[in-house]
Amino acid sequence: EESVNNLQVYSLWRRSEDGSDDDPLDENAQWRTITSNFEIDLDSKSPWWKQIEYFVRRRGRESRINGEREEDEYILRLIKNSPLPPIVATDGSSGLRNDGSRRTAGSAVLLVHLGDDEDDPLESRWTPIMAMRALVPERIGYEETDNGHGEGMGVILAQEMMPPTMPYVCASDCKAAIGLVRALRDGLIPTDRALIRKLLPCLSKGTGMRILKNLAHHSKPALQLLQSLPLALQVYGAPDEEFRFTGSTSCGPWGDDAADKDANDMNTAELIAWHYSMARETDLSQVAHNETLPISIHPLKRDEQLKKMKELLRLIAEAESKDWNGDSNDGHPSNPIIWVPGHQLLK
Repeated sequence: EESVNNLQVYSLWRRSEDGSDDDPLDENAQWRTITSNFEIDLDSKSPWWKQIEYFVRRRGRESRINGEREEDEYILRLIKNSPLPPIVATDGSSGLRNDGSRRTAGSAVLLVHLGDDEDDPLESRWTPIMAMRALVPERIGYEETDNGHGEGMGVILAQEMMPPTMPYVCASDCKAAIGLVRALRDGLIPTDRALIRKLLPCLSKGTGMRILKNLAHHSKPALQLLQSLPLALQVYGAPDEEFRFTGSTSCGPWGDDAADKDANDMNTAELIAWHYSMARETDLSQVAHNETLPISIHPLKRDEQLKKMKELLRLIAEAESKDWNGDSNDGHPSNPIIWVPGHQLLK
Protein backbone atom coordinates (compact mmCIF):
# COMPACT_ATOMS: atom_id res chain seq x y z
CA GLU A 1 0.00 0.00 0.00
CA GLU A 2 1.32 3.45 -0.87
CA SER A 3 -0.62 5.22 1.85
CA VAL A 4 -2.43 4.53 5.10
CA ASN A 5 -5.41 6.78 5.81
CA ASN A 6 -6.57 7.50 9.36
CA LEU A 7 -3.84 5.34 10.84
CA GLN A 8 -4.57 4.87 14.56
CA VAL A 9 -1.33 5.63 16.37
CA TYR A 10 -2.52 5.47 19.98
CA SER A 11 -5.28 6.59 22.35
CA LEU A 12 -4.63 9.10 25.11
CA TRP A 13 -6.32 9.96 28.41
CA ARG A 14 -5.48 12.81 30.79
CA ARG A 15 -6.85 13.45 34.26
CA SER A 16 -8.91 16.64 34.32
CA GLU A 17 -7.78 19.39 36.66
CA ASP A 18 -11.26 19.80 38.16
CA GLY A 19 -11.38 16.06 39.02
CA SER A 20 -14.43 15.33 36.87
CA ASP A 21 -12.46 12.78 34.80
CA ASP A 22 -10.16 10.95 37.20
CA ASP A 23 -10.31 7.27 36.22
CA PRO A 24 -9.14 5.97 32.82
CA LEU A 25 -11.14 2.77 33.34
CA ASP A 26 -14.44 4.56 33.93
CA GLU A 27 -16.97 4.06 31.13
CA ASN A 28 -17.28 7.85 30.82
CA ALA A 29 -13.52 8.49 30.70
CA GLN A 30 -12.59 10.86 27.88
CA TRP A 31 -10.12 9.01 25.67
CA ARG A 32 -8.78 10.79 22.61
CA THR A 33 -7.77 8.65 19.64
CA ILE A 34 -4.78 10.04 17.78
CA THR A 35 -4.93 9.27 14.07
CA SER A 36 -2.83 10.45 11.18
CA ASN A 37 -2.65 10.10 7.43
CA PHE A 38 0.65 8.68 6.29
CA GLU A 39 1.92 8.32 2.74
CA ILE A 40 5.03 6.52 1.53
CA ASP A 41 7.08 8.57 -0.91
CA LEU A 42 8.09 6.09 -3.61
CA ASP A 43 10.48 8.63 -5.15
CA SER A 44 12.38 9.17 -1.94
CA LYS A 45 15.93 7.88 -1.52
CA SER A 46 14.87 6.66 1.92
CA PRO A 47 13.44 3.10 1.90
CA TRP A 48 9.81 2.59 2.88
CA TRP A 49 10.64 1.07 6.26
CA LYS A 50 12.83 4.07 7.13
CA GLN A 51 9.93 6.40 6.30
CA ILE A 52 7.61 4.39 8.56
CA GLU A 53 10.22 4.44 11.34
CA TYR A 54 10.55 8.21 11.14
CA PHE A 55 6.78 8.66 11.18
CA VAL A 56 6.25 6.37 14.17
CA ARG A 57 9.05 7.91 16.21
CA ARG A 58 7.96 11.46 15.38
CA ARG A 59 4.45 10.72 16.59
CA GLY A 60 5.95 9.18 19.72
CA ARG A 61 7.94 12.33 20.44
CA GLU A 62 4.83 14.45 19.99
CA SER A 63 3.10 12.52 22.78
CA ARG A 64 5.80 13.27 25.37
CA ILE A 65 4.85 15.36 28.38
CA ASN A 66 5.98 18.87 27.55
CA GLY A 67 6.10 21.92 29.79
CA GLU A 68 5.29 24.26 26.91
CA ARG A 69 1.99 22.51 26.26
CA GLU A 70 -0.79 23.97 28.36
CA GLU A 71 -2.58 20.66 28.93
CA ASP A 72 0.62 19.17 30.42
CA GLU A 73 1.21 21.93 33.00
CA TYR A 74 -1.22 20.31 35.46
CA ILE A 75 0.51 16.91 35.13
CA LEU A 76 3.95 18.41 35.69
CA ARG A 77 2.72 20.34 38.71
CA LEU A 78 1.43 17.14 40.34
CA ILE A 79 4.74 15.36 39.69
CA LYS A 80 6.74 18.29 41.08
CA ASN A 81 4.66 18.50 44.27
CA SER A 82 4.69 14.75 44.93
CA PRO A 83 7.12 13.52 47.62
CA LEU A 84 8.07 10.58 45.38
CA PRO A 85 8.89 10.13 41.68
CA PRO A 86 6.18 8.95 39.28
CA ILE A 87 5.57 5.31 38.38
CA VAL A 88 4.49 4.22 34.91
CA ALA A 89 2.68 0.89 35.09
CA THR A 90 2.70 -1.02 31.80
CA ASP A 91 0.85 -4.07 30.58
CA GLY A 92 0.07 -6.00 27.43
CA SER A 93 -2.64 -8.41 26.41
CA SER A 94 -3.46 -10.70 23.52
CA GLY A 95 -6.52 -12.80 22.84
CA LEU A 96 -8.79 -14.22 20.17
CA ARG A 97 -12.00 -12.42 19.26
CA ASN A 98 -15.25 -14.13 18.31
CA ASP A 99 -14.38 -14.02 14.61
CA GLY A 100 -11.10 -15.87 15.22
CA SER A 101 -8.85 -12.86 14.70
CA ARG A 102 -6.27 -11.88 17.31
CA ARG A 103 -6.39 -8.61 19.23
CA THR A 104 -3.13 -7.50 20.85
CA ALA A 105 -2.63 -4.24 22.72
CA GLY A 106 -0.23 -2.45 25.02
CA SER A 107 -0.93 0.18 27.66
CA ALA A 108 0.91 2.50 30.04
CA VAL A 109 -0.54 4.44 32.98
CA LEU A 110 1.32 7.32 34.67
CA LEU A 111 0.75 7.24 38.44
CA VAL A 112 1.66 9.94 40.96
CA HIS A 113 1.67 9.63 44.76
CA LEU A 114 -0.39 12.54 46.05
CA GLY A 115 -0.22 11.65 49.73
CA ASP A 116 1.82 13.23 52.50
CA ASP A 117 5.38 12.28 53.37
CA GLU A 118 4.07 10.28 56.34
CA ASP A 119 1.85 8.04 54.18
CA ASP A 120 3.06 4.54 53.33
CA PRO A 121 3.63 4.86 49.57
CA LEU A 122 3.12 1.14 48.96
CA GLU A 123 -0.23 1.00 50.74
CA SER A 124 -1.74 4.39 49.92
CA ARG A 125 -3.33 5.30 46.60
CA TRP A 126 -1.28 6.31 43.60
CA THR A 127 -3.38 8.52 41.36
CA PRO A 128 -3.55 7.92 37.59
CA ILE A 129 -2.96 11.21 35.78
CA MET A 130 -2.24 10.07 32.21
CA ALA A 131 -2.69 6.88 30.21
CA MET A 132 -1.89 5.66 26.71
CA ARG A 133 -2.94 2.54 24.86
CA ALA A 134 -2.11 1.23 21.41
CA LEU A 135 -3.36 -1.65 19.32
CA VAL A 136 -0.77 -3.96 17.78
CA PRO A 137 -1.45 -5.37 14.29
CA GLU A 138 -2.39 -9.03 13.98
CA ARG A 139 0.80 -9.50 11.98
CA ILE A 140 3.97 -7.43 11.68
CA GLY A 141 5.47 -8.56 8.40
CA TYR A 142 6.13 -12.28 8.69
CA GLU A 143 5.47 -12.45 12.44
CA GLU A 144 2.16 -13.11 14.10
CA THR A 145 1.89 -10.86 17.15
CA ASP A 146 1.32 -12.26 20.62
CA ASN A 147 1.33 -11.18 24.26
CA GLY A 148 5.07 -10.43 24.12
CA HIS A 149 4.47 -7.76 21.47
CA GLY A 150 1.76 -6.24 23.70
CA GLU A 151 4.05 -6.16 26.74
CA GLY A 152 6.80 -4.58 24.66
CA MET A 153 4.39 -1.97 23.32
CA GLY A 154 3.44 -1.07 26.90
CA VAL A 155 7.10 -0.36 27.71
CA ILE A 156 7.45 1.66 24.48
CA LEU A 157 4.43 3.79 25.39
CA ALA A 158 6.00 4.50 28.80
CA GLN A 159 9.27 5.52 27.14
CA GLU A 160 7.52 7.77 24.64
CA MET A 161 5.22 9.31 27.26
CA MET A 162 7.94 10.57 29.62
CA PRO A 163 10.61 13.22 28.87
CA PRO A 164 14.02 11.52 28.65
CA THR A 165 15.45 13.67 31.45
CA MET A 166 12.64 12.93 33.92
CA PRO A 167 13.38 10.11 36.40
CA TYR A 168 10.55 7.60 36.76
CA VAL A 169 10.01 3.95 37.71
CA CYS A 170 8.66 1.65 35.01
CA ALA A 171 6.70 -1.33 36.38
CA SER A 172 5.84 -4.42 34.36
CA ASP A 173 4.70 -7.99 35.00
CA CYS A 174 6.66 -9.36 32.00
CA LYS A 175 10.14 -10.58 32.95
CA ALA A 176 11.18 -10.92 29.31
CA ALA A 177 10.44 -7.22 28.65
CA ILE A 178 12.20 -6.17 31.85
CA GLY A 179 15.24 -8.30 31.09
CA LEU A 180 15.47 -6.91 27.56
CA VAL A 181 15.27 -3.29 28.75
CA ARG A 182 17.88 -3.77 31.46
CA ALA A 183 20.32 -5.60 29.20
CA LEU A 184 20.08 -3.00 26.41
CA ARG A 185 20.14 -0.06 28.82
CA ASP A 186 23.17 -1.29 30.76
CA GLY A 187 25.11 -2.75 27.82
CA LEU A 188 25.89 -5.94 29.74
CA ILE A 189 25.70 -8.32 26.78
CA PRO A 190 28.32 -11.06 26.29
CA THR A 191 28.54 -11.11 22.47
CA ASP A 192 27.14 -9.40 19.38
CA ARG A 193 25.63 -12.72 18.30
CA ALA A 194 23.80 -13.05 21.61
CA LEU A 195 22.42 -9.54 21.12
CA ILE A 196 21.22 -10.13 17.55
CA ARG A 197 20.05 -13.72 17.81
CA LYS A 198 18.71 -13.93 21.37
CA LEU A 199 18.02 -10.63 23.12
CA LEU A 200 16.61 -8.32 20.44
CA PRO A 201 14.18 -10.92 19.03
CA CYS A 202 12.82 -12.04 22.42
CA LEU A 203 9.84 -9.67 21.96
CA SER A 204 10.36 -9.38 18.16
CA LYS A 205 13.20 -7.51 16.47
CA GLY A 206 11.05 -4.51 15.53
CA THR A 207 9.85 -4.09 19.13
CA GLY A 208 13.37 -4.59 20.49
CA MET A 209 14.85 -2.00 18.13
CA ARG A 210 12.22 0.59 19.05
CA ILE A 211 12.89 0.03 22.77
CA LEU A 212 16.63 0.37 22.13
CA LYS A 213 16.25 3.63 20.20
CA ASN A 214 14.18 5.10 23.03
CA LEU A 215 16.78 3.97 25.59
CA ALA A 216 19.52 5.71 23.62
CA HIS A 217 18.12 9.06 24.78
CA HIS A 218 19.60 8.53 28.24
CA SER A 219 21.83 5.45 28.11
CA LYS A 220 25.45 5.49 26.91
CA PRO A 221 25.56 1.73 26.21
CA ALA A 222 22.29 1.87 24.26
CA LEU A 223 23.61 4.75 22.17
CA GLN A 224 26.84 2.86 21.51
CA LEU A 225 24.87 -0.25 20.51
CA LEU A 226 22.89 1.78 17.97
CA GLN A 227 26.14 3.06 16.48
CA SER A 228 27.74 -0.39 16.30
CA LEU A 229 28.18 -2.29 13.04
CA PRO A 230 26.02 -5.32 14.01
CA LEU A 231 22.99 -3.14 14.64
CA ALA A 232 23.61 -1.00 11.56
CA LEU A 233 22.61 -4.09 9.57
CA GLN A 234 19.33 -4.65 11.44
CA VAL A 235 16.07 -3.57 9.86
CA TYR A 236 13.90 -1.54 12.23
CA GLY A 237 10.58 -2.45 10.70
CA ALA A 238 8.63 -5.57 9.82
CA PRO A 239 10.60 -8.77 9.06
CA ASP A 240 9.80 -10.38 5.72
CA GLU A 241 10.93 -13.88 6.68
CA GLU A 242 11.12 -16.12 9.70
CA PHE A 243 13.87 -15.30 12.18
CA ARG A 244 15.12 -18.66 13.40
CA PHE A 245 17.84 -17.79 15.84
CA THR A 246 16.54 -17.09 19.31
CA GLY A 247 16.09 -18.79 22.63
CA SER A 248 12.97 -19.22 24.73
CA THR A 249 11.29 -16.40 26.62
CA SER A 250 8.52 -16.25 29.17
CA CYS A 251 6.21 -14.48 26.74
CA GLY A 252 7.56 -14.81 23.24
CA PRO A 253 6.44 -16.78 20.18
CA TRP A 254 9.48 -19.07 20.03
CA GLY A 255 10.27 -22.18 22.05
CA ASP A 256 13.44 -23.93 23.17
CA ASP A 257 13.62 -25.97 19.97
CA ALA A 258 14.19 -22.74 17.99
CA ALA A 259 17.38 -21.86 19.87
CA ASP A 260 20.58 -21.74 17.84
CA LYS A 261 23.08 -23.27 20.23
CA ASP A 262 25.97 -22.48 17.87
CA ALA A 263 25.38 -18.74 18.37
CA ASN A 264 25.61 -18.90 22.14
CA ASP A 265 25.15 -21.65 24.70
CA MET A 266 22.75 -19.50 26.69
CA ASN A 267 19.12 -19.00 25.75
CA THR A 268 17.35 -15.69 26.32
CA ALA A 269 16.35 -16.42 29.91
CA GLU A 270 19.90 -17.48 30.77
CA LEU A 271 21.31 -14.34 29.15
CA ILE A 272 19.01 -12.20 31.28
CA ALA A 273 20.07 -14.08 34.42
CA TRP A 274 23.72 -13.49 33.43
CA HIS A 275 22.99 -9.78 33.10
CA TYR A 276 21.43 -9.66 36.58
CA SER A 277 24.56 -11.18 38.12
CA MET A 278 26.83 -8.73 36.28
CA ALA A 279 24.65 -5.73 37.15
CA ARG A 280 25.18 -6.34 40.88
CA GLU A 281 28.88 -5.63 40.37
CA THR A 282 28.42 -2.61 38.09
CA ASP A 283 27.95 1.05 38.98
CA LEU A 284 24.88 1.75 36.87
CA SER A 285 25.07 5.47 37.62
CA GLN A 286 27.83 5.53 35.01
CA VAL A 287 25.58 4.33 32.17
CA ALA A 288 23.57 7.56 31.95
CA HIS A 289 24.74 10.28 29.61
CA ASN A 290 23.64 13.86 30.16
CA GLU A 291 25.84 15.67 27.69
CA THR A 292 23.92 14.44 24.62
CA LEU A 293 20.40 14.44 26.02
CA PRO A 294 17.82 15.97 23.70
CA ILE A 295 16.17 19.19 24.82
CA SER A 296 13.40 18.22 27.23
CA ILE A 297 11.10 20.97 28.39
CA HIS A 298 9.77 20.64 31.91
CA PRO A 299 10.18 22.69 35.11
CA LEU A 300 11.36 19.87 37.37
CA LYS A 301 14.84 19.94 38.85
CA ARG A 302 16.56 16.66 38.05
CA ASP A 303 18.58 16.53 41.29
CA GLU A 304 15.42 16.78 43.36
CA GLN A 305 13.74 14.03 41.36
CA LEU A 306 16.79 11.77 41.74
CA LYS A 307 16.59 12.13 45.54
CA LYS A 308 12.93 11.11 45.38
CA MET A 309 13.87 8.12 43.24
CA LYS A 310 16.50 6.92 45.71
CA GLU A 311 13.97 7.10 48.52
CA LEU A 312 11.27 5.20 46.62
CA LEU A 313 13.62 2.36 45.64
CA ARG A 314 14.75 2.11 49.27
CA LEU A 315 11.14 1.78 50.40
CA ILE A 316 10.43 -0.90 47.79
CA ALA A 317 13.53 -2.88 48.75
CA GLU A 318 12.54 -2.78 52.43
CA ALA A 319 8.99 -3.85 51.63
CA GLU A 320 10.19 -6.82 49.55
CA SER A 321 11.98 -8.20 52.58
CA LYS A 322 8.61 -8.25 54.35
CA ASP A 323 5.46 -9.04 52.40
CA TRP A 324 5.52 -6.97 49.19
CA ASN A 325 6.19 -9.22 46.21
CA GLY A 326 8.35 -7.58 43.56
CA ASP A 327 11.85 -7.27 42.12
CA SER A 328 13.65 -3.97 42.63
CA ASN A 329 17.07 -5.48 41.89
CA ASP A 330 17.87 -2.59 39.58
CA GLY A 331 20.64 -0.18 40.42
CA HIS A 332 19.87 2.42 37.80
CA PRO A 333 19.52 5.77 39.62
CA SER A 334 17.03 7.49 37.31
CA ASN A 335 15.22 5.02 35.05
CA PRO A 336 14.80 1.69 36.85
CA ILE A 337 12.39 -0.94 35.59
CA ILE A 338 10.95 -3.34 38.15
CA TRP A 339 8.87 -6.50 38.07
CA VAL A 340 5.52 -6.51 39.84
CA PRO A 341 3.06 -9.44 39.70
CA GLY A 342 0.03 -8.75 37.55
CA HIS A 343 -2.48 -8.66 40.42
CA GLN A 344 -0.39 -6.10 42.34
CA LEU A 345 0.17 -4.08 39.17
CA LEU A 346 -3.61 -3.84 38.80
CA LYS A 347 -3.92 -2.80 42.44
